[in-house]
Amino acid sequence: MPMSDDMTSFRIDIPEADLDDLRERLRRTRWPEPETVDDWSQGTPLAYARELCEYWLEQYDWRASEARLNRFPQFRAEIDGLDIHFVHVRSPHEAAVPLVMTHGWPGSVVEFHKVIGPLADPESSGGDAADAFHVVCPSLPGYGFSGKPTRTGWGTRHIADAWDQLMARLGYARYGAQGGDWGAQVTTGIGMHHPDHVVGIHLNMAIGFPDPAEGGLTETEKAAMASMDYYGKWDSGYSKQQSTRPQSVGYGLVDSPAALCAWIVEKFWSWSDCDGDPVNALSRDELLDNIMLYWLPATGASSARLYWESFGQPLLGPVPGPVGCSIFPKEIFRPSRRWAERQFPDLRYWNELDKGGHFAAFEQPAAFIRARPPHPPVPRPLSQDTPPPDARVPVFSAISGIPRKRWRGGALAGNLRPALAARKYPPGPAGWADTRETAGSRLARPAFAARPARRLPGWPTRRDQAGPVAHRGGAASTVMTATGWWQAGHS
Repeated sequence: MPMSDDMTSFRIDIPEADLDDLRERLRRTRWPEPETVDDWSQGTPLAYARELCEYWLEQYDWRASEARLNRFPQFRAEIDGLDIHFVHVRSPHEAAVPLVMTHGWPGSVVEFHKVIGPLADPESSGGDAADAFHVVCPSLPGYGFSGKPTRTGWGTRHIADAWDQLMARLGYARYGAQGGDWGAQVTTGIGMHHPDHVVGIHLNMAIGFPDPAEGGLTETEKAAMASMDYYGKWDSGYSKQQSTRPQSVGYGLVDSPAALCAWIVEKFWSWSDCDGDPVNALSRDELLDNIMLYWLPATGASSARLYWESFGQPLLGPVPGPVGCSIFPKEIFRPSRRWAERQFPDLRYWNELDKGGHFAAFEQPAAFIRARPPHPPVPRPLSQDTPPPDARVPVFSAISGIPRKRWRGGALAGNLRPALAARKYPPGPAGWADTRETAGSRLARPAFAARPARRLPGWPTRRDQAGPVAHRGGAASTVMTATGWWQAGHS
């Protein structure tokens, strides 16, 4: 499949002087006094931060990690004036489905390095060639080795449009999309605004709201509401800062490796399924690999700025095409299926897993790839265009949330698993031939323009003069606001 000629190969090759500078800064860290509690309630404990930074200084081997990160082909492409870094691994199986996977904060493409190989070549890990993907993992603008925006407007909607351009320039006319955290918002945006290009989306941080007309909450839904109440009171300070003053917090994150480490690792403590210690979910090397993709390119401010850009304009759906959701037990927000169905009317796959948290592919790679719903499905009537219930059907893939083989006699046959060469794609939108000149060309689209915030009635807003609404806590705080709105109507 041809790629656009303006894409360039990329390889991580950090100058030794940058590593020497990191070590010197770690040695010269001016530490604060210890917290006045014996837990993480005031943030990353001093002893934990010092121990991890000492390991970073004395034992962590960046060159070994650099070699691991470079084992997959990487590229950079200019999209709307910004260089986008991405991993691109083509499957050895030509009929594989193209898949774009998007990380969030405080993650990076490092999160996906355990799953890229099995997704691209499932037979190598005991899987089925029919479940193969051509895998594309971009670094968000301002993250990792992507460029840093020099103007406003790079929110999640713009990124969704950019990813659609990227997939077109890679030669993928139709593709699947997966995301968590900010990646879930980007993926939702792809499903909302480019449905004719997308065979289906999968989210591991789904957003859904209670419906006042549904009456009382189930015990699971009450637990979800309690989790969001805790988030609002004790776990969302970072988002308030990054959504209102990302530049201010960025000075410390770019200048001090100890500050960056403590700022990020606290979220791995809070959001991973780690039983109180992040190294129970991920190794110290894995934690530091991810932190290095913030430290080396100095993205503390630019990554935080995505919050300022996107908080007031959540992408909530509806998504018209097929959607799958995997709900991990330690995720920030865990909607019920009935909540999600309001945002995703074509919800094909729903799985509530037993272990794992916010960083699903990083923490639980096997479950992320092959998870199957543990309980029998709720019976529902079938029609010619309705696939069987997903819970007991092995042709469903947890990663894409869509059926991976044809249903006998249904309209879905040949529609959700497009072949890349041998078969024809379903009809595209009007004007397709005019906008996509060749398989590797840039999509012709109007310049990005600011869009009004999408709000439920009664939501407060504040619009800064120079930018978009920037007062909420991202996807999770959007849910918190919505649940507060719902509760207000039932008090």
